[in-house]
Amino acid sequence: MSETIIRARVDELEKLECESIFKSLGLTTSEAVRLFIRQVNIVKGLPFELKLNATAASEHDRWFKEQIESVLAKVDQPGRVTKALSEHNLRNYDIALVMCWFVAERYIHDQWNKLIAEKVILGKRKEKLQGRDYTASVMTEILEMNGKISKSRYEALNCTRIVRNGIAHQFGRRRATKKESAEALKLVRELIEETIAMKFPFQTNGVPVHGV
Repeated sequence: MSETIIRARVDELEKLECESIFKSLGLTTSEAVRLFIRQVNIVKGLPFELKLNATAASEHDRWFKEQIESVLAKVDQPGRVTKALSEHNLRNYDIALVMCWFVAERYIHDQWNKLIAEKVILGKRKEKLQGRDYTASVMTEILEMNGKISKSRYEALNCTRIVRNGIAHQFGRRRATKKESAEALKLVRELIEETIAMKFPFQTNGVPVHGV
């Protein structure tokens, strides 16, 4: 059987996230593409939903939820940044980054709702746009395309989201690095400064300026 090469242009960050998922499933990107094409030909349509083992995923999700909820139970939304900084300085980079993502995700939703309001979208269409069909990833793409967030912020949000997803879904094999945690803290500091129009100084490799 003769072979041919398929080439496709994709977003670099989306490619990295996809490759991470394939690796967790024991597949290379080429193997996943070949498997997809073979199944399309067999079923004459989109063929299957490939997921990690449900039992293992459930166990990890339970562990991950417990770890995060044990921290979130102690702080409210405004306190999450200082708590994230504290966890970073304690070298708990996973928890620090995930807490930063919660703040970033709230920012994305706020910007998304402002965009919907500007477009004067009402009724069922508004309900759909504010429903689960539009993930933080999709919202970020549309916000950047509409000029509501800068290219640099778009990239920072995507980087933090991808690391967060890796921590949540790769069964302890993906851990946040000190640099990734520090970049996530830098992102949320910028979001806070933009929101409250004042400086929010802290350092990420020692005792924070304002204490925790």
